[in-house]
Amino acid sequence: MVIKILILINLIFASQFQFQADGELLEYKEDNITINKLTDNVQVFNDSLYLKTDQAYNYKEINKLHLYGNTKMISNIDTLICDSMIYWLDKDSLFAFGNVRLTQNNRKLNSDKLNFWKTNSYRGSSFIANGNVNVFDNDKMIEANLISYNDATQIMALKSGAKVTSKNRKLFGEDIQINFIDSLISFINVSGDATAHNIIKAKIQKDSDSYKDLVDIMKGNSIDVSFENDQIQKIVLDRMASAMYHALDSSLLMGVNTVDGDLINLDFQDDQ
Repeated sequence: MVIKILILINLIFASQFQFQADGELLEYKEDNITINKLTDNVQVFNDSLYLKTDQAYNYKEINKLHLYGNTKMISNIDTLICDSMIYWLDKDSLFAFGNVRLTQNNRKLNSDKLNFWKTNSYRGSSFIANGNVNVFDNDKMIEANLISYNDATQIMALKSGAKVTSKNRKLFGEDIQINFIDSLISFINVSGDATAHNIIKAKIQKDSDSYKDLVDIMKGNSIDVSFENDQIQKIVLDRMASAMYHALDSSLLMGVNTVDGDLINLDFQDDQ
């Protein structure tokens, strides 16, 4: 208890961050920077931020923290858990690595690495995530090797092995760009071996009560999908475009249609 009180008193910054730990406090200099090493149940906090970790190195003159082991951040409605983290106290930004899990309002993110910083725009933060990235955004699963989100433009960019899955629909491509208007998607562009799947349920035989999943397949060098009020309004297949879709009458399969061309426009009504 005495150690905990001493650390709290000696490490109050002008920025009102407070430090607390159960273990040792060691202070030393390296490259003319004063470093405080804290161990065991380390906690760093102010009115809007809480950090917890097993071991912390506080680089005092440059307001930078290195946090190692079982690291957790709570900032307003954001919660981040990872193995280790670098946090810049005066910039409200961080680099997290190792089993990164970020939870925000209506969004969850998992990745190997994450650069994350606060903004003054709609979501209050932007990020760049690397390695096995998946994002659960409302009812959509978004996946790629690299995903970035710019809160100022409300654009999310997916690079390498991009995929978006929602209900009975899937989009695949090398790269995908998603434009948001606040919490809703307004536009998606898929480029590089672009493919879209629409899964429907249909009767194969009129007298049968059983339904089978059928997949409409759309392809092109690029695919543009326009939304309004979270419903698809139009899909445009561009260059080397093809579409294979199932014709139904009251849920009964009537046949399969195919179409090819340089440009294919598909209009939707009531998201169908």
